[in-house]
Amino acid sequence: EIVGERIVSAFKDLAYPHKYSSVEGYLTVSGGIAQITDKVGTKELIKCADAALYMAKESGRNQITSKPS
Repeated sequence: EIVGERIVSAFKDLAYPHKYSSVEGYLTVSGGIAQITDKVGTKELIKCADAALYMAKESGRNQITSKPS
């Protein structure tokens, strides 16, 4: 998550204009993180990361969210 927070921070620092966005006036980044374990296969890992991405977007965007696998 630390790497994700650095990415979000870097995008904020860029303050790159996004004139076509109805959400923000500048470019933002949202991401989802999931962790692979012995009990979780590739498909489940992708499913969890995708769910975490949508959690980030629904929670206000411009953030990285993790979801337990």
